[in-house]
Amino acid sequence: MKISLIIMVSFFAVISAYATTVNLPPEKLQFAKNLKSLDHIDHGHLRVVPENIYYTHSATKDELQQALDMLEEVVNSEEFKQKVIGYVRNSNGKREYQKNYLWRNSKIKLSNEDIYKLLMEGDEKMLPGTVGEMNINVKRYWSPWWNAGAKRVIGYTNPSSSKYIYVNGRWYNRFKVSNMVSNLVHEWCHLLGFLHGREYMREEVPYIVGQIAGEVAQNILNKRKYIYN
Repeated sequence: MKISLIIMVSFFAVISAYATTVNLPPEKLQFAKNLKSLDHIDHGHLRVVPENIYYTHSATKDELQQALDMLEEVVNSEEFKQKVIGYVRNSNGKREYQKNYLWRNSKIKLSNEDIYKLLMEGDEKMLPGTVGEMNINVKRYWSPWWNAGAKRVIGYTNPSSSKYIYVNGRWYNRFKVSNMVSNLVHEWCHLLGFLHGREYMREEVPYIVGQIAGEVAQNILNKRKYIYN
């Protein structure tokens, strides 16, 4: 039993280092305005393809389905495009992302425009031949109650060996639809090859793009509520 506990603790310590969503305070997002590059960027339509969704039947699963249904509208919206490309870091005031490169290829720095293009290409490492698709595969798990570190983890991926997004039921049971959209997009960014570093993690692609997606989703929901009320 003691060995199992050690393995579990080590496991969450490892995954949180590169492809995990840990509960962090959201950034106060700021964006550049009147970008000329926006007029010249059109990467078509990213099709969202839910493939395998393993989640028990419950109200939470119904909300997860709503989040999946919204994803395509969110990532293809003009608001998403403008914010991903226009994002400006709080730490240095530059229009760039922290750790703005794929995997460990730190020599090839990516502009915000490059990152948006990669998002819209949807070329997941473990799903070759699916360019133009946002392929979503989800498995729910429960973090152990005795592990405080594991309970802070909202979800994780193993982008070099698996196509799945693993989501922590402890968090999803209290999430709104927009929170789920945010987390799914965060983890999907890992599957494209954007991993975490050790500095300014909240300014990295997964956290910022996920936060943007969540805000876009909430704006869409607010508009729908206003229209129908």
